[in-house]
Amino acid sequence: MQPIQTTESTDQTAKDIIYISYSPKDRSYLEIFIDYLMILKIKHIDYRFDHSNRTIDDWSDDVQQMISSAQMTICLLTNQYLSSALIQEKEFPAIQVRQKQGMVLFPVLIKDCLWHIIPWFDNTQIYPKSGVPLQEMDDLSREKTISQIMQDIPVWIKTNNHVQMNPSVESSIYKTNGINYANGIYYKEKIGNPDLFSGRKK
Repeated sequence: MQPIQTTESTDQTAKDIIYISYSPKDRSYLEIFIDYLMILKIKHIDYRFDHSNRTIDDWSDDVQQMISSAQMTICLLTNQYLSSALIQEKEFPAIQVRQKQGMVLFPVLIKDCLWHIIPWFDNTQIYPKSGVPLQEMDDLSREKTISQIMQDIPVWIKTNNHVQMNPSVESSIYKTNGINYANGIYYKEKIGNPDLFSGRKK
């Protein structure tokens, strides 16, 4: 088994963590996201992922710790990802526990897949909201889509952190799948691009 890569960063001042949940078979898309996430270090946002080609028998406490410390999890959705026993039996439960504690869940549709038959994802807004997988976009559209995600991530994390530290704010927000979201005018004025929010319901 290869050693676990907890992060590509050497920046010890980074505070907010994004965990990337993915299939090793989709490594090329992981690397695309990492190229963008490197830029967010300016905002003191770091990322972590499991670097090893692990199996369910290789589940590590280190991976559990990565998920437990994350303020956001990006799930790279493909059939390879959804069919993984390790993802289904280990990562999904750990992510769901953390989500109930306030972590932001952000599923990204990489390839056309059967995400909608999984209740957990079927009740969550999948990105891109258009439903077009990143794999099926031309290069320019894909770059613009990922760039928009990265521009809004600091706003989402900052807003979610504010709610977690100020429970009284919940009188002006609502919860979907354990995640806090603003509504009405507060939502539109405070949260960048509301259409990109995962899990928004009217």
